[in-house]
Amino acid sequence: MRRWLLILVWLLCGCASSPPPEAPAQARRIVCLVPSLTEVLFSLGAGPRVVGVTANDNFPPEVASLPRVGDQVPDYERLLALEPDLVVADPGMQPREIDRLRDLRIPVLSLPAQSLEGLEGALSRLGAVTETEARAAELESSLKERLRHFRARSGPRVRVFVEIWNRPLMTSGSGTYVDQLIGLAGGENVYQDFVRTYPQVSIEDLLQRQPDVIVLTVGEVDEARTRPGWNRLKAVQAGRVFKISSDLLVRPTLRFGEAVEQLEKALHPR
Repeated sequence: MRRWLLILVWLLCGCASSPPPEAPAQARRIVCLVPSLTEVLFSLGAGPRVVGVTANDNFPPEVASLPRVGDQVPDYERLLALEPDLVVADPGMQPREIDRLRDLRIPVLSLPAQSLEGLEGALSRLGAVTETEARAAELESSLKERLRHFRARSGPRVRVFVEIWNRPLMTSGSGTYVDQLIGLAGGENVYQDFVRTYPQVSIEDLLQRQPDVIVLTVGEVDEARTRPGWNRLKAVQAGRVFKISSDLLVRPTLRFGEAVEQLEKALHPR
């Protein structure tokens, strides 16, 4: 703890003009600010090196006992007390938060892991800093094989709306992780005209698009059916409204295959 107090004094004295430290080649104490990447670290067998996670981390079960250091806005006092030699972050964090971490002389590894391609890259990079390259290569090979399996299948495309948030109503545009999963499951995203965004939408617009299937991630099926105007949606009238865990559907992790299979059941019931 004394080391971090000295660092804070050093910063307040205006002595932090040198470049921020690089990510260590062999990280031993990792604070992860991205729940999906926490899962990756544990999948690599690097779980024992993770000393802190966010308030949103809930998988794997082992994270339940780990200290919490806030969420997209870290609790810096708690984070510093853990004396990490690496913080894993997401470029989607507020830039000032990443800059502040670097100002505190903490090595930050910022990984754009919000897609299947990003997940693949994260495996390789995290494998390198945790000395688990062999396991990373094994998982990367398995990921590619699973993708080949899903992409090899063909069939009719079902038009689907995935609700990312309900107040306000939000969904996923094309090129996002959720959109990728929809495609792998044999679906067509009704909001694919919004590129790489998570737009806020209206019930009036949704009524114009009339999806065949609606997938909720936060709301409940019974509640959705009673929303104003939703009784005019064909998917609601046909009883084709389903719920899939947001953790499973929205977080890019090695559980993506499970998410695709659940989507498939909703889109193509047998």
